Order: sequence, then C-alpha cells, then structure tokens
Amino acid sequence: MVVDRQKIPAGFAMTLYERDDVNDDACGFFAVLHADWRPNRLSDPVIYVGEDAHTVIRCVKPLRLIKWQEFASFFETKRDICHTGHTKSLRKLMARRNAWIPDPPGGNGTTQAALEQILVLPGFGCIASGWAISASQPIDGFSLKLGASVLTCNRDTTYFKYRPDLVSVFPGGERLAERAGFTAVFRGDVALDDVDSPILKLAFANGSEKNHAVDVRAVRHLGKTVPMEKVLEYYPSIIAESFFPAFAAAVRAQARLAFGTCRRNVVNATAEVLVLVVPDNRSELFLMFEELCDYVRNNPHSFGFAIVAGTGESRSNTPALFAALQNTTTAPCSLFFVDDPKATFYALPEILSAVAARNFSYIGPDIYLTKTGWRAVAQHLAQATPSIRFFEVMDPAVDETNGMVTSSCFGWSSLAFAAWLISVPEHVGDFTDEAPLPAVTDGSAVSPAAARFSRLPVSTPLNAAINRAA
Repeated sequence: MVVDRQKIPAGFAMTLYERDDVNDDACGFFAVLHADWRPNRLSDPVIYVGEDAHTVIRCVKPLRLIKWQEFASFFETKRDICHTGHTKSLRKLMARRNAWIPDPPGGNGTTQAALEQILVLPGFGCIASGWAISASQPIDGFSLKLGASVLTCNRDTTYFKYRPDLVSVFPGGERLAERAGFTAVFRGDVALDDVDSPILKLAFANGSEKNHAVDVRAVRHLGKTVPMEKVLEYYPSIIAESFFPAFAAAVRAQARLAFGTCRRNVVNATAEVLVLVVPDNRSELFLMFEELCDYVRNNPHSFGFAIVAGTGESRSNTPALFAALQNTTTAPCSLFFVDDPKATFYALPEILSAVAARNFSYIGPDIYLTKTGWRAVAQHLAQATPSIRFFEVMDPAVDETNGMVTSSCFGWSSLAFAAWLISVPEHVGDFTDEAPLPAVTDGSAVSPAAARFSRLPVSTPLNAAINRAA
C-alpha cells in the first residue's frame, strides 16, 4: 500500500542485488510497483509491504523522478547480479519495455490488421471484431491495450471467418482471407474515460509480436452508445458461451450504477403519493398531464403527486407542464429527473424518502390509468395498507379483457417496498411481468383493467437470460 496523502492499494514485485555501501545484512533492490499512484516531486510517500504491513519503505526527499532511459541504463549495469525474487520476470519486463509501441504503418508489408469495432463493457472487458492477415507466419493470438488497461484474449472465445473483401490485400491471398476476419472477447478492467490510443497486438507461433494502432473511433460503450443486443451480431449463441455468466454480472453491475439515482427539482412532503413517470414523447407527455389535471379538477383526493421525467425529448416541456399542474391543485406536487426512466423503479426509495411518503402507488413509463384505475389508486392510497396491490395493465389493441401484472404499475407501503428491494437482484430491461416484485398469489391483490399501455414493454431474449442469471 502506498500512503501519499491517501491510501492507495498496490502490487509490489522485486529482485535483490548486493551493494557495497550497506551492511552485510542489507541489500539493494529493483522493483515494479503496480498502482494508481501518480507521484510528483512534492510527494512524500511511504510504502507498506506484506499482509501485516510491518515492512516499511520510506522514500528520499525530494522524491527523485528520472527518465525511463536513465533507469534502464542503470539496471543494465546491475542485471547480472540480481539474484532473488522475481528476477527473471523483471528482466523480461525491462527487455520488453517498448512492448506496446505501435509498429510503423505498413511495417514490412507481410502483416496487416485492423479492429473495426470495440464494444466496451466495464467490469468485463470488450468484444472486438476486425481482421488480421500475415503472409509470413500464422497468427497465434491477440491482446489489446486500451488506455492503461491491457486485455487478454482467450482462445475459446475467438473465432475466425472468411473475408472476401481482403483477397486483394496480398497477391494470391485467397487462402489467407479464409481466416482473416475474427471476433474475440478481451477480458480485463476497462475505464470508459481511459480508452485512448488503442493498440492491437498480434502474437505469432515463433514468439514474435506485431503492434497495430487502432482508430479510437472504433470504441463503443455497450448498452449506452450501442444497444446491448449488438453483441448478438458477433456471438448469436452468447447465452451458451463460457463467458456469459461474467458478461451478465457486468451488465447488471453497470445497470446498478444508473439505478436509484435521481435529481430533485421540486420536493413537497406528502404521506401518500402517486408516482408518475412521464412518457418520453412530446404528444404523449401533453396527453398525460392533461389527464392528470382533469383528474385533480374533478375528483377529491388526499394524496400528493411525484412526477418523474427523463432527460430525453420530454425534458424541456416537463417543467412548464408541472407548473400548470401545481396551479390546478392544492395537493403537494414534487418533480424529479432521472437518467433512465425505465429504471425509476429502483429510484423509488429515494423519491419516497424525499417526500416522506408512508404509502405510494407507482405508474411507470408508457402506462396510462383508466377511470377504474384512478379509483383503484385513490382507494389504495386512502386505505394505507402495508400489503402490495397490482394495477392490471391492458393492451387495448389486442384484448381488453386480458391484462398484465407488472412491476411498472403497483402500490405498496414505502417501508415494505424498501425492505423487499434490498433482497432482490436488479432487473435489466423492461418489466414484462411482476418480477422483481413478489409473485401474485391472491386474485384480490390485483385491481383489474386499471391502466393501459401506450406501447408494450419488450423483454428481449438477451435481457431475459441476463435476468435469469441473477
């Protein structure tokens, strides 16, 4: 551990060598320190080594920072007398200090490669697709450097394909093009803010290597800048792949970062609250507020309203419509913004805590209450019972007599919901059934024909598999 105004975890590997200027029970060492520590000349670091942290290395003041070339030259004068610890590995590291410097474009003309798309998933690594041709010797493997992260490629996740568009790269290259295209999974920890200067390394059977610079514009954030289903273009049977459990866990971990966070715009306390997620469509947004204002004008009510909006198309119009709602009713009204309206379910504890609600009803995105539904919601909030109640959602375009029970339309007590939510894994994608809420076991817990969809939720097979993996 490095202590330099803060504690920084580190990895430490060293080799020892004899020094004439110290006692017989002491020696010199060379070491590599792996950490997020960024020293400067004003640093006053202390390095604690070992599980018990009893070994302490103090640094000279001021800290001496030298260029790599100077250090490498000094190491060369001592390398033959290094004798203990990670000597062999450190010699190899020093010998390959330029291991990730890209080779000149074109090189010797016998090897060419490119990555056309890099789909990054933090906590997992990336899925990359591209091509590589070597006319002199077979390619034995790949590795990838993104910023400071070095990612390894497992042979079991790599497959090759025919690239007829590359036949003309080398004269007589028909056979080379048969396995020129490739898709591979590169595992490792990737930070999205550190993906500059990507480099693809080709390893050959004779132990040699070639580095190819990659255009950073090939990098995409999976699930953000490209849909999650993009991976199916490269691994159609991803659910059966050996890396899928790790992939699913990383998807859930990334989704978790967006869950439960919201920005408070207007907050007014209310013991009972109806939480409404506004649609991310301008026309539907105006329709929802019109129905809401019509309801508060014509019906007595003893509960407040919490409006939740995303940051998409509806964002600019929501404040004005919310102000109009406040002018229409004396009920407490609150306004929140979230990055992903579909994840509002996981932001509910924060919203309910902000408005100090004991009991709530939740109407998720793309759902509108019917007249029956408004009565059911008002009844649930008036009774203030600790039991859960689902409001059945209909699809009028298909069948108005057969609805759906969903986690996007229900009511419960705030404490019971918060306690339940702690114990269940996060759900990725649209809620197409009651998961992740308790299953319906009693028909009396469902208010029939309470709402309607403006568009049906869709659970893709990939999302369903990720949720099953939880």
